Amino acid sequence: MNSSLPAGLAVLALLVVSSASAAQAATLVGGTTVWTMVGAPAASTGTLGPVDTVSYSNHLSVSVPGIVFMVLRNNSSQMVYYTTATMTIGSGAILAAALVEFGLPAGTYNATFFAVSYSGVAISGSTSALFNVPGA
Repeated sequence: MNSSLPAGLAVLALLVVSSASAAQAATLVGGTTVWTMVGAPAASTGTLGPVDTVSYSNHLSVSVPGIVFMVLRNNSSQMVYYTTATMTIGSGAILAAALVEFGLPAGTYNATFFAVSYSGVAISGSTSALFNVPGA
């Protein structure tokens, strides 16, 4: 019995091992200090509705892709809305995410901001602020 693999199968095995290594390398285990919010959220009104812009800095020596969340709660602490923005921040860089809200009644909401990796691992701490939806 010959224990060596045919050439084509050996190449396939090498590709599978390479793909598994790349997947493991893409899984981020950096904790909630990978990204840090820089300054306070800045509210404005865009063409689609109220916008909060938040800036994050990346503290790792590699670029880190992630998803920024803004979760809005009413005065009864019920979640009434959330929105997301994706971005990839280079090593040591700062990047801003624009989080748009549309469809909520006018009023003031409690906003919580945080970021996760594409695999769902937290890469920032959470920050809370008030979010104002202007009247029509």
